[in-house]
Amino acid sequence: MAQAAVYVRGDPFFMEYTPASGNVASGSVVVLGNTAGLGCGVAHADIANGVQGALAVRDGRYGVTNSGNYAAWTKVWWDAGNNKTTTTSTNNALFGYQLEAGNNAVVETLHFPLQ
Repeated sequence: MAQAAVYVRGDPFFMEYTPASGNVASGSVVVLGNTAGLGCGVAHADIANGVQGALAVRDGRYGVTNSGNYAAWTKVWWDAGNNKTTTTSTNNALFGYQLEAGNNAVVETLHFPLQ
């Protein structure tokens, strides 16, 4: 399976994270808490089930696939069901801002899930 988010550059802020069920692969986007106003983290390394690892929770730039034709600086949310960003906030976790235009393509996106 291809990585959902590929680290491009930046100085990500990391938090400790222990998966409660299943392994988390490098490049996975993990929804944190519920999706009502919360965000998501990105794994930079594999994290085994039940073992403490770390997730990047802001300030990195990632190559992620978007789900539509969005302009640069569009605010985007993570659609965990499709492993893509979207402009639909309902039932999705805030990811950040798309930094370049693209239509169903991998685009550089600023991970900044703070409202």
